[in-house]
Amino acid sequence: MKLITPQCEKIIRDWLIYPGSFVERLKKHGVHYPRIRVLYQGWQYPSPLERKRLNIPARTCAFIREVSIGNENKTFMFARTVFPKTVLRGKWRCFQHLKNKTLGSILFKNHFKRSQFEILKTKETWMRRSIFSREENQLLLTEYFLKDVFKLCAQK
Repeated sequence: MKLITPQCEKIIRDWLIYPGSFVERLKKHGVHYPRIRVLYQGWQYPSPLERKRLNIPARTCAFIREVSIGNENKTFMFARTVFPKTVLRGKWRCFQHLKNKTLGSILFKNHFKRSQFEILKTKETWMRRSIFSREENQLLLTEYFLKDVFKLCAQK
């Protein structure tokens, strides 16, 4: 059985340009209990590309959160979020304490605006990157759609 069919490619593209919550979309596609696993959370230097996208000066740390999203035995996405120091003030300090909560639970509830997507495909992985902003606050979210998303598509 061919894993990536033209129909599956269309479904993935639909997922890639979907502006809402990835976790909510998983639920609508039969993944009733998505799990957020925190892989890393802490201060580090963003990559040069991340610094450029967010206008972060060189040699300036940002709060980085890396998670995987899946269910008990499959992983559908790896996500990396870069929070400049300026975002983590006042009400938005909560971004440092998400633990296993979804990022979208704050972003969409608080009407952050999402930029257009940058989309890239490598051999087996689709990636999208976007900036969420509200007032002067901006953060960068990079999402990698892993091969189990293709399997989820092939089952439909």
